Amino acid sequence: MFYQSLSYEQKSKKTSLCIGLDLISKENKKEKVFDLIEQTKDHCICFKLNPAFYLGQEGLVKEISDYFREKNILWIYDGKIGDVPHTNTKYGEYILDYLGASALTVSPFLGLDSLKPLRRKNKGIFLLASTTNSNSQRIQQLTREEIFSWCIQDRALSLVVAGNTNDASSYREKLPFNWFLTPGIGVQGGSIGKPVDNVLYSVSRSIINSKYP
Repeated sequence: MFYQSLSYEQKSKKTSLCIGLDLISKENKKEKVFDLIEQTKDHCICFKLNPAFYLGQEGLVKEISDYFREKNILWIYDGKIGDVPHTNTKYGEYILDYLGASALTVSPFLGLDSLKPLRRKNKGIFLLASTTNSNSQRIQQLTREEIFSWCIQDRALSLVVAGNTNDASSYREKLPFNWFLTPGIGVQGGSIGKPVDNVLYSVSRSIINSKYP
């Protein structure tokens, strides 16, 4: 199961780091993304792939997903999927069954029933609860308690919780056991203290733009 594997990797590697593969340039992209994976895979417990950075390059996404499957590497499809159930069924078939993603990010806006086609016993699902953009709270605060109630009833539901705000600590008081995917680390102002149980700290640009060897 995804969450059990995450916990094992977290304890084994003593890190909570998730690497985002948000490469902007299309030049030598395949070489660059696989080099990034090779350079960082021993220092993180999960990767995150946002399909917006691979539009028109679906073949490369499949190559990356096949590599992750072959090497038994955990990864999240960060597509923020959200639609009516019959449409989400097709998303689930592509993301979870065809690509074999370990987990995915979803929008909860259409309600809990819309997420059923995206659920698999051995996969993870992260609901957008708190995002890193400046105006996010105006809408997200209206849905917060409803999402909390879902997660209290089902620990297999996880949340995306911004790392450049103070939301994580207050959310954790409400949800002591659910996993959090925490973006906004590095360039967007969030920071990491020490590994925290059931938290994935997502870092993208700070590592992509660094001069790693």
